[in-house]
Amino acid sequence: MKSSAVVVSSSDLHILDLDYVLYRVAQGKLGGLAFESKERKVTDFKGNVMVFPEQAYYTLGTQTNRARAVTETILSIIEGRPVSNRVN
Repeated sequence: MKSSAVVVSSSDLHILDLDYVLYRVAQGKLGGLAFESKERKVTDFKGNVMVFPEQAYYTLGTQTNRARAVTETILSIIEGRPVSNRVN
């Protein structure tokens, strides 16, 4: 990878060797890293590292599905036939 390359992760950080990437960034041998985290912050790292709050899940589709599930659940309880919202 070129030393000017920047790694931008919009998914789980387990798909890359985070320690190695951070080491390369700190040494100036990689242009930078950007990722999402609720536990980590920019000041935790050396070099060109940007940490964003987790928000990739925050899409119109996700919000629409959440609203539908909540509405259907509340209505089912009011109507006396509670539903189970399973994820499989």
